Amino acid sequence: NGVRDYCMKEETRVAGPWEFGKIPLSRNSKTDWALVKQAAKAGDYDKIPDNILVTHYSNIQKLYKDNCKVTSSSTVRGIYIHGDAGIGKSYLARSLFPGEPVYSKNPNKYFDGYQNETVIIWDDLDLMHPSMFTYYFKIWTDRYGVRGEIKGSTIPLNHKYFIFTSQYSFEEMFTDLKTREAMGRRCFIYEMAHYKDINLRTQFVIPDMIDQFNRDTPPEIEKFIVRDRSALIEATARL
Repeated sequence: NGVRDYCMKEETRVAGPWEFGKIPLSRNSKTDWALVKQAAKAGDYDKIPDNILVTHYSNIQKLYKDNCKVTSSSTVRGIYIHGDAGIGKSYLARSLFPGEPVYSKNPNKYFDGYQNETVIIWDDLDLMHPSMFTYYFKIWTDRYGVRGEIKGSTIPLNHKYFIFTSQYSFEEMFTDLKTREAMGRRCFIYEMAHYKDINLRTQFVIPDMIDQFNRDTPPEIEKFIVRDRSALIEATARL
C-alpha cells in the first residue's frame, strides 16, 4: 500500500529497512485484489487472507474451476480389481500407491468434494452401473484430459489412476462385446484370489479379448504377470 511504499523509498529510508508482520490486504487496492485473483486462479488459497477467503469463498472457487487446466496421461488410467466379497479389494486399492491422495467416488457421475486427488476409487461396482455410466467410465479411464461434473459446473480431473473394485469379473460386468472391448483398452485387470495374501499370488493382465478382437498383443506381456504387491506397484508404474 501507499504507506509501505513511502517507507521503502530508497532516497529517504533509514538503514535496513526492516519489516515485521504481514500488511493487511487493502480492499481499495487494485494491486491487492489482483494478487487475490492470481492466487485464486492457481488454487493457492494459503496466499489469500482469511477474511477474504471466507467472505468470497464461492467466487474464489469458481475462479479456480474456470481457469484450472486438465492434464492428459501418458497411458490409460483404469484398474479393475475383482474377487469374492470380503477378500480385501478395497484395502488393496488404497494401498497400491502409498503417498498418493485418494478420492472415494460415490456411485454417480458427480465429483463434489474432489480436490485434485491422484487416485480415484469406485468401490463395489455393480451390474447395474455400466448401463448408466458406460460413457463416463470410458472418458474417466482414458489417457486424455477430462473434466468431471459437479452440481452446476465442472472441474478438471487430474487423476493418475481410476480404480474399480467389484465382486464381478470383467466379462460379467461388461457383457456387451463392443463396450467390453472399449473398456478393455482402458483398464488393466487384476483378479484377487486370496484374502490379503502377503504375496498376492494373482495376475495383473491384459484381457484375453485383445486376441478375440483381432488386435495386436502388446509386446512383453509377461511384465503384467505379478507375483507380489511390490511387483504390482512397479509394473503399474511402468505402464
